[in-house]
Amino acid sequence: MAQFREHELHGHEAMTAGLHQFFAQRHFSWAPYLFVSAGNRLPDVDGAARARRLTQLRETEADAIASGRIQAVQFRYAGVPVD
Repeated sequence: MAQFREHELHGHEAMTAGLHQFFAQRHFSWAPYLFVSAGNRLPDVDGAARARRLTQLRETEADAIASGRIQAVQFRYAGVPVD
């Protein structure tokens, strides 16, 4: 983990702590994201086939996140301004 600190990457705890300074959290969830990178490496295929493959990749990643096989790298946060 030291190499990540050296590059100033922040975990979700640090990022949400920053958000909590200005917003009251209303929603937090982990979400698939890596499928986008994998999808960008798909060979050229027609639009419908590409959409089906991206959906399959997203669902596979979501299942891996839900089962705990992998840690999600994207979170979704919604909040309202704190007075």
